[in-house]
Amino acid sequence: QEQVDHVSGQPPPTASLPPQLAAMPTIKLTYFNIEAAAEKVRLALIMTGTPFEDNRIDFEAWKALKPTTPFGQLPMMEVTEDDGSKKTFAQSVAMMRWVARKFDKTGHLYPADADAGLEMEEVLGLSDDMAREWTPA
Repeated sequence: QEQVDHVSGQPPPTASLPPQLAAMPTIKLTYFNIEAAAEKVRLALIMTGTPFEDNRIDFEAWKALKPTTPFGQLPMMEVTEDDGSKKTFAQSVAMMRWVARKFDKTGHLYPADADAGLEMEEVLGLSDDMAREWTPA
């Protein structure tokens, strides 16, 4: 039975993709309607060409959602695999690294080489240090 998008009446985008691309997980990234912590994850997803749902919520919706999130925090990423299994996780830096490792086929965002990876980790650490200093502003 062919899958059909209930809004357009057309096959969903993944239905016509080659099998290796059609097996990509469905990703839903939930954060407030601001850039902040989720922006690095959004950018990594965009830079790798990975489709995702950018679920931006308001602060009123957060009250009800908070008890259901890992560690009571946002951003939150929900990953649904092709077999229907689902993982939900938090921590934007972990999400960003996961996206780079899993979907960057060029090896530019997160190099496999240990020495280049060390340089990348150093830059990420420096970036985190600077963000902590800017936060009070």
